[in-house]
Amino acid sequence: NERMIRLVNDLLDANRIDSGALKLKSEPFSLHEVVRVVMADAESLARASGIALTLEMPEALPPALGDKDRILVVIQNLIENAIKYTKAGSVHVAVRELGDHLRFSVRDTGIGISAREQNLVFQKFFRSISAVRVRTVGTGLGLFIARAIIEGMGGKIGFSSKEGEGSNFWFTLSAAPA
Repeated sequence: NERMIRLVNDLLDANRIDSGALKLKSEPFSLHEVVRVVMADAESLARASGIALTLEMPEALPPALGDKDRILVVIQNLIENAIKYTKAGSVHVAVRELGDHLRFSVRDTGIGISAREQNLVFQKFFRSISAVRVRTVGTGLGLFIARAIIEGMGGKIGFSSKEGEGSNFWFTLSAAPA
């Protein structure tokens, strides 16, 4: 079962993060290619959920610098979360070049996160009251792991959200030197 494998991998990654043993590569890779792979998988999930999934990404992007496999997991997590917590509406994924950085974002029209819970979002095992109320399945590890991966690569990760209106999660990575 794919969900069981992901749970075990998330628990192993959380343990590696806690012990300082999470290993990250630093090599040029195509963020464009990684986003396309994840979007191809996410389209069927969005369609089954009645969610409009859109992508805004220039054809020409410089290579990103980091761990391609780990970034794929982060992007997969952010897009799947957006779809999972959006009961109707849309999820918009965008990738932009910002100087010597690349910025990935995913904006949804989902349940959002209350102001009082926003400072807890990246903590291990955190699940918002709204997420529990709408009975979505989750471990509360995805965003904890995403933050460790992005910050471990020298990037930044953050979000804005309004309860009942949706969320916008984003991260930045360095572009590989030319």
